Amino acid sequence: MPMNADPKFDENELLQKVACGDEKAFTELFYSWKDRLYHFTLKFTESPQQAEDLVQDVFLKLWINRNTL
Repeated sequence: MPMNADPKFDENELLQKVACGDEKAFTELFYSWKDRLYHFTLKFTESPQQAEDLVQDVFLKLWINRNTL
């Protein structure tokens, strides 16, 4: 990414592509957020399995409701 690139713009563009059903954009979004979301949920659940399940639920719901992004 160029030094002057705005990451928020890139993320907004990525979300717009996901909203249009772009599976490649969804995959990119998943891999850029899954670890952060996992560690965040792990702090609250204190269970690796529950944290992993929550991450899957979040991304599943995101994909199912992508047209509302």
